[in-house]
Amino acid sequence: MYPLLRHGQIVVVEGVSYLFRPPHPGDVVLAHLRGRRVLKLVVAGPGEEVAVQDGKVWVGGRPLIWTGAQGGAPLGQRLGPHSYFLLSLAADVGSDSRHHGPITRADLLARVLFSLWPPRLLGAPQVI
Repeated sequence: MYPLLRHGQIVVVEGVSYLFRPPHPGDVVLAHLRGRRVLKLVVAGPGEEVAVQDGKVWVGGRPLIWTGAQGGAPLGQRLGPHSYFLLSLAADVGSDSRHHGPITRADLLARVLFSLWPPRLLGAPQVI
């Protein structure tokens, strides 16, 4: 998840808010992905159209800035009513929905509230 999160960083997560509201694009979440608990970024939710071409990700016909997508939007898939598309910001080494497909709402366990350690990174993760 670098540069959003760094190795050895301690974060605080909470799952209570997801009892009252759905996850939103931009949330950094703790999720089940292929039997592991991982931290990923939500980029699309239910009903949104997502396309992946040459490792680039498009949501609603617009390229995600941090994936460097350019050109015309490829044909995509519309996410189901309980589906979410997650990305790792370490795109060259990360494993995410580009490889495993969308995940269900039940696999989203909690959201990252803020970084606790190290002190220089204290605060909420920010998508750049």
